[in-house]
Amino acid sequence: MGGLYPCSLSPGERRGVFPGSRGGTGAEKNLFYPPRERDQAMDLSSEPISPDVADTAPLTRREIADLLPEIPGWSLEDGRLVAQFACKEFCDAVAFFQEIARFSARESHHPDISIHKGRIVDVAWYTYAIGGLSRNDFIMAARLSEWLRCRQGGAL
Repeated sequence: MGGLYPCSLSPGERRGVFPGSRGGTGAEKNLFYPPRERDQAMDLSSEPISPDVADTAPLTRREIADLLPEIPGWSLEDGRLVAQFACKEFCDAVAFFQEIARFSARESHHPDISIHKGRIVDVAWYTYAIGGLSRNDFIMAARLSEWLRCRQGGAL
């Protein structure tokens, strides 16, 4: 799986804002995302989610290879776009899980999310409607990455 990144949430922290999404306060911090060139993820994260992916073909290996560098910290495993986030404790992992669930529900594009070892959150993007990865998966990974970057106050 991609790198393992710390993600601590303070108790009582309010819902976060994912770039390109609606809701939240924008004041949330304390999640860590690895350093990267900001322009690429910001461009991908600002793209709209396509509601009509069911009638499209999955991305080709070449398209995936071209998009993957735009979202450092994410990797391709078993045809899915994956990343792991380490939280301080189980309650933080559950809160982070819920943040991702609310965000993806607003966008109507849902990842596979799991918690293991009591504090590790796995996130995997995959478009089941087409049996593979879509550009939406990369957009959502970029938005999640940008949100985490914002929570760190932009200093990465």
